[in-house]
Amino acid sequence: MSGMTAPGPATRAVERCARRIAARDDDVRAWAHLDLDGARAQAARLDAVAGPAAPLHGVTLGVKDIIDTAGLPTTYGSAAFADRRPTEEAHVVAALRTAGAVLLGKTVTTELATYEPGVTCNPRNTGHTPGGSSSGSAAAVADGQVDLALGTQTAGSAIRPASFCGVFALKPTYARWSVHGVLPVALTFDTVGALSRDPALLRVTDEVLAGPDEPQRGLPPLSALRVGVLRGPWWERATPSIRQLVETAAGELGAHVARVVDLDAPSWLADTEEAHRLLMAIEAATALRPHAELAGDMISERLRTMLAEGAAAGTVRTQWCRRVLSRATDQVRRWFDEVDVLLAPAAPGEAPEGLDSTGDPVFTRLFSAAGTPEVALPVGLGDHGLPLGLQLVGPPDSDRALVDHGVAVAGLLGCTATVIPLTKEVS
Repeated sequence: MSGMTAPGPATRAVERCARRIAARDDDVRAWAHLDLDGARAQAARLDAVAGPAAPLHGVTLGVKDIIDTAGLPTTYGSAAFADRRPTEEAHVVAALRTAGAVLLGKTVTTELATYEPGVTCNPRNTGHTPGGSSSGSAAAVADGQVDLALGTQTAGSAIRPASFCGVFALKPTYARWSVHGVLPVALTFDTVGALSRDPALLRVTDEVLAGPDEPQRGLPPLSALRVGVLRGPWWERATPSIRQLVETAAGELGAHVARVVDLDAPSWLADTEEAHRLLMAIEAATALRPHAELAGDMISERLRTMLAEGAAAGTVRTQWCRRVLSRATDQVRRWFDEVDVLLAPAAPGEAPEGLDSTGDPVFTRLFSAAGTPEVALPVGLGDHGLPLGLQLVGPPDSDRALVDHGVAVAGLLGCTATVIPLTKEVS
């Protein structure tokens, strides 16, 4: 009709995602709660505003279901909290919405962001895990159901799902983004992260969430960059396909950067995995105890075992964990005296088959403990046709420069944000 006004960009973005969700949600099951009516209303308000567009105007947003959203359910991935509706919004959600992002809903997480998987499948092959605990966020982004999603990482919960699903992710410097309104699991490590098919959105997200007062550490231009390849004591757990990808990437980078070197990883770093795992359980035993008590018999045996181990660890074991992780953090800092960024696998290989496990965070625990920023890069396919991911790791507060270099590295390897096509397109 000639008198009708064409829908604005935010409204068009919401409708595009709504069509995709309608076509794919039965297969992927990425959403714990959808609020498309609320999203349409927010989009209409944004499109009606005159003047310069907000930095994230019309970018559709999914939020992991441990991050509070005012008036919408935040159920922590547990039926025990199905009726929980917070009245206050997490700082990160409020900031992104103020910047123009349109909230579509809450994405599935594992139980209390720990180990018991949710219902979400990997959109590349629904017989495989999407990773966890930011499972729904990674799957929704990878499947084109949302432009940007918030996740969290305590061990590997943003970088690993991004790798398994074939998208970009930023796990920022520890404490760079607020965790106010986010379920605490292990406060020594808990970090909000972001996932997107478009890495430019990760940079803008950091600009919004870190704010103007947060320090910014630059990195040399690509041609002057010193890259350290980290295999570490966990290398034998990498699949042949991810090992080959690391070697190929290192060789390709050697022609474009100042220097590519193999980093010496002392054997004692192997203790980092156990120290991180145990300290996470120790801190979770305190942080999650009230929630476990409320859940009662609805808590899984897997989570019950984790909390019991943490509660029984004692002072000596806790001090051992902290000594090991402090020493490991010092080692990471020493590497950054030699090189500018680290290159390592984001996960041991392709997403494992089945939904009983979310995969192994072995290649991310060290950096979660050290608090350094990580960028997941979707840079290949494995033997079974599922995504493979690498990660770039930078020194603290180099987040934006690290994203920029991640985009450049992905480009050098012939990859883009849409490198891995969806297995089922929407007509």
